[in-house]
Amino acid sequence: MADETVKKEDDGTNEVKEQVQAGPQSEALTMVVQAQAAHVGQAEEEEEVALSFPIYHMKKGIQLPETGMYFVIGSNGIFVHKPSKIGRSLVPVEGISFLERVPSFIMPSLPKLPKRVVCQAVAFFRQVFHTHRSEAGVVIYYNADQKDFILWCPRQKVSSGSCDYDRNDSGQNEPALRGYNIVGTIHSHCDFQAFHSGVDVSDEELYDGLHITIGNVDKDAFSMCSSFVQHKTREVVEPEFCCLGLIRQEDAWASKSQWISFNRTNYYTLDLDPEEQKLVQEDAESIRKFWMPKVEKKSYGWTGGMGFHSKKNDGSGGNYGLF
Repeated sequence: MADETVKKEDDGTNEVKEQVQAGPQSEALTMVVQAQAAHVGQAEEEEEVALSFPIYHMKKGIQLPETGMYFVIGSNGIFVHKPSKIGRSLVPVEGISFLERVPSFIMPSLPKLPKRVVCQAVAFFRQVFHTHRSEAGVVIYYNADQKDFILWCPRQKVSSGSCDYDRNDSGQNEPALRGYNIVGTIHSHCDFQAFHSGVDVSDEELYDGLHITIGNVDKDAFSMCSSFVQHKTREVVEPEFCCLGLIRQEDAWASKSQWISFNRTNYYTLDLDPEEQKLVQEDAESIRKFWMPKVEKKSYGWTGGMGFHSKKNDGSGGNYGLF
C-alpha cells in the first residue's frame, strides 16, 4: 500500500508533514503525533496562564489585592500571595517557578593594569616588608576618559597579617585625582602565598571593583591572585586577565614534591625592557620618599586581611599618596 502523509496543523496556519507507513503501525504513529501536538498546545496554554499572574514591586503606600494569586518583589525577597480554602497568605518563596533561572555574570570593562602600575605596587610591598615585616595596601584609581590608572597610598597601620587603611585619606579630595574613580585595591601577604582570605572576602564584599593580592614579596617571583567584585558577588580571574606584562613562573615546590597538589600557587615576574627597569628604579625612590612615611607598624599581632578605620585626617598626607 502506498505511503500516506499525516498532516498536523500548528496554530491553525502552518502544516508539518510526517511520512509514516500505512497500516496498524501507521495508525499508532498517527495517534502518537496527535497526542504530542495536543500536549504541546496544552503546555503552551499553561505557560500563558502562569505568566498572567501579576508581579508587584513593593513600594511605600501600595495597596495589594486581597484576592487572586500574585507575586510581590521587595527588598527582603520574593513573596507569593496565595488564596486557599482556609484563608490567604503572603509568604516568601525562593523564586518564581514558571520562569527560567537568570545566570549571573560579571563582565569588567576596565583595561588591564599597566606593567608600571603593577611594578609600583610590588616595589612598595617589598619596601614595607623589608622595613616592617608587614602587609601593605594601595587603592587603584582610573580615569575612563584618559584611560589612565593611578595608585594612591593611604595612611595605614600594618602588621604581619593585616593592613588598616585610613578612609579619610583615600585621595578623593586630591586635585590631581579629579576625573578619577576608585576601581579596586591591591594588598600584600608578606612572605607567604597570595590567596583571598576570609577577611579579604568580607572586606571586599561591599567594595565593588578589582581586588588583587600579592604574596611572597621576598622572592624574585611573587605569587598573585585576583578577582572582581560586584554587588557582593565575586568572580575569581587569572592575574593575566587583568594585568599586563606578567610572566608565569613554575611552582618549584609543587614540581619537586612527590605528593599530588591540587592548589598550585601562581608565581610571576614582570617582563620589563631596560627603559622600563629604569623607571621602576625611579619609582622605588619616590615610594621610599613619599609612601613609606605613611606606613605605621602596629603594636599588636595578627588580625588577618585588610580593613579600614576612620582616624581623622590631619592633613599631613598632602598628595604624597599619589603616583
